[in-house]
Amino acid sequence: MEPKHETLPGGTPVFTTRAHPITTDSLLLAAFCAPKPHWAACDLGSGGGVLLLSLIDKGLTGPAIGVELQPTGTALLQQAIGCGALANVQAVCGDIRAWRAPHLFDLVVANPPYFTAGMHSPTPARATARHQTAGGLADFSAAAARMLKDGVRFCLCYPAGQLATAFEALAAHRLAPKRLQLARKAPDAPPWLALIDARKAAGPGLKILPDKIVPPGNSVRY
Repeated sequence: MEPKHETLPGGTPVFTTRAHPITTDSLLLAAFCAPKPHWAACDLGSGGGVLLLSLIDKGLTGPAIGVELQPTGTALLQQAIGCGALANVQAVCGDIRAWRAPHLFDLVVANPPYFTAGMHSPTPARATARHQTAGGLADFSAAAARMLKDGVRFCLCYPAGQLATAFEALAAHRLAPKRLQLARKAPDAPPWLALIDARKAAGPGLKILPDKIVPPGNSVRY
């Protein structure tokens, strides 16, 4: 099946497939990050580039790199770069556990695979995106810590029910959670997603933001 050409709210092109769709998680995380326009950013496990391109769509003009293990995902991001003439964006096909960045970043983002068990998708790219077959949060945290300047941020999303696991993985790599927002599908529904802003080599102190309510079927507001 040919990739589907879609457009983000600000006009940035994105190419999607069933294995690399536009997800609510990525859109919520892009809105949560709120980068300065000039920041240098890196998306770890970028898939088809939806998260990274959403940051571009929100005004990021600094150098931006998406690192993705799957060639199919890298190709989708490369297609969007060419379509949108996005000279500040680079698509890299590589393993985040081994890849070495050309410089330090102001912002590293990740929508990492969440699952360690359960049924895997028959589509290899989709299975890798959802299950920790090629690295878990500890690997993403180690990569982010390697790429960040002191005091700046690693923003990620993770299941709300696994928040303790996320904080443990971050702490192991000197990444201190500084902002937290939970997403719910209704005010009285349990949260399904945690949005976390961790800072490298930062002191204690966590700001908990009001919950984000995202009813099923509703588009995420930028």
